[in-house]
Amino acid sequence: MTLGSLGQGALFAYSAWMLLFTDYAAVAGRTAGWVMPENLAVAMVLHGAAVLAGATMLRSLLRTYVRLAESV
Repeated sequence: MTLGSLGQGALFAYSAWMLLFTDYAAVAGRTAGWVMPENLAVAMVLHGAAVLAGATMLRSLLRTYVRLAESV
């Protein structure tokens, strides 16, 4: 349970700040004329999916924890 919680938290937190950073880079880079080394739309979809996966893991871990607590 602890490892699942750590994995979920790391996935959610890292992807959440990377999603915000990628969004900022897309807006700021476009106005400054930067050439990005990656496709920002793909990066945003990837980080958004990782945030959703982390939230889904949290939901399933909490449901399992509640079921275990009720059975004791």
